[in-house]
Amino acid sequence: SKAISAVLIHLLAEQGEINLLNPVSYYIPAFAAKGKGGITIHQLLTHRGGVPSVPEDVALDTLYDHDAALEMICDAQPQDSQARIQAYHAITSGFIFNELIRVTTGMNAQQYLDKYIRKPMGMRYFRFGLTKRDQQKVAINTITGLDSELINNALASVLGAPPEKAVEMTNDPRFYSAIIPSANLFATAEEVSRFYQMLLNHGRWEGKQILDPLTVHRATRSLGKSELDKSLMLPMRYSAGFMLGGSPIGIYGKDTQYAYGHLGFANIFCWADPARDISVSLMNTGKLTLGPHLKSLPVLL
Repeated sequence: SKAISAVLIHLLAEQGEINLLNPVSYYIPAFAAKGKGGITIHQLLTHRGGVPSVPEDVALDTLYDHDAALEMICDAQPQDSQARIQAYHAITSGFIFNELIRVTTGMNAQQYLDKYIRKPMGMRYFRFGLTKRDQQKVAINTITGLDSELINNALASVLGAPPEKAVEMTNDPRFYSAIIPSANLFATAEEVSRFYQMLLNHGRWEGKQILDPLTVHRATRSLGKSELDKSLMLPMRYSAGFMLGGSPIGIYGKDTQYAYGHLGFANIFCWADPARDISVSLMNTGKLTLGPHLKSLPVLL
């Protein structure tokens, strides 16, 4: 979800609707509260936006209401108003991206995605939220694997909720119908691979130029070395919207320093690797992290 919403923000910049180096507050004045006025869109794309998590005292049902969630994020005290701390924004950035699209185009993130990516690429699903007709087709997420207090606590910190609650939320009909650009993209594995193949093709898909090649470059290029992410508590390397691979080994396998993609909610891995000329989508409804599927990692490596 976050990779796709980040690309929509880069597309806004391509169309001249925004400047990625402008502060978020230039377009959303309320975001300037409590010292966040200087944080730029580009810093938000690189997980340095200062508001990585949902406050513990906020009801999770707030996430189904765009306006309420946006107000909560805008009013939040930043982790660092100078954007010096890299901390994975698992949920919060999507509401800001949705509002940026709304105030500049009059469309919400789903309508914008529909117009410029989903329909031109001929995708059946690939959308934030689902129509009522399609909700009955959704695969149900299930808690599985070994119970690890360490991993559970880490996920709770990132997601703003215990893993059991987070899984419950993803199976809620309200989650199906909401627009949460950082969390609820519904798609088939083939559609996600199609999207990444379009990026490998420098923005082109079946004769249509979906994105300018320079836009793809700006979204996927490396912005530096690995750095400790204060949300995930792991060394991470980001572009302005994607998690990057590594060498000698990275999250997408061995010698994947040119790969870019994203992780989803526990056991979802989607990426493109220009060096191997492949696009990959592994989507698993079994949560959490420790399980027998780890035996397949040597095959990927």
